[in-house]
Amino acid sequence: MGQALVPSLLKLSRAATSALVFAMVFVPYYVRTWDLWSSIVLATPIFTIAMCIFILNDINDVERDRINHPHRALPTGAISVKTAGIVYLLLFGISLILVRILIESGVHFVYLASFLLAINYNTIVNNLPKLKNPYVAFTTTVPLFIVNSALETATIPASVAIAMFLFVFGREMLMDVHDAPGDGETLAKWLTARRAAVIAFFLQAGAMVVLGLQLTSALRIISLSLILLLFAYILTRWTRPQARRSLIHLMKVQLVIALSFLL
Repeated sequence: MGQALVPSLLKLSRAATSALVFAMVFVPYYVRTWDLWSSIVLATPIFTIAMCIFILNDINDVERDRINHPHRALPTGAISVKTAGIVYLLLFGISLILVRILIESGVHFVYLASFLLAINYNTIVNNLPKLKNPYVAFTTTVPLFIVNSALETATIPASVAIAMFLFVFGREMLMDVHDAPGDGETLAKWLTARRAAVIAFFLQAGAMVVLGLQLTSALRIISLSLILLLFAYILTRWTRPQARRSLIHLMKVQLVIALSFLL
């Protein structure tokens, strides 16, 4: 049971996605300071905060996930809601301690903002579901604000944050199109699936246009070319419902490639 618990907890906390959030802080800060320890210190609390967010969301979405994501840890019973709650509280406490001990006071506000966004996510989902997509998209830009606040200068252009916001906004809408059976009155349902998909892909295309304005190196040109190729592939395959879940995961690969724009 103990051996099965660890991989289940890693899935519950979306360890891979949380690691991507870690990288969004670590990579740009490190390449600007070449200070390995400070970069790890700055990125670690947002890593544990991200894990907290995913666990809390799964606890609150357990009934929806029985329909949309029955393979997840809580719907399958691999982890009990009680255990998930304990792990959430432990990670929440660890995150607070890390911020208090490791982070300079001037940057505390951004971490506090990430906590508040995480805690209030389910309030948005339950009471203002049409705002869920932009809310999540804005939350994903928090790591960029952490880097700029720590460096005390806007070294990451606002255009990169805008591109991330647009891309994630579109991805979240497409996720809601796929998860419509178990969701409430989301923006995707309100627009209808077809319209929501069209708008979502336009948002992502807009993100790529914004990134296109930042082609200052060969690496960025190559990265954007790969992102565009994946975008074209996803766009042509989206009409096949059975492929949508894997396509949504493929969008995460696009986000990983986009890390080059933080260098």
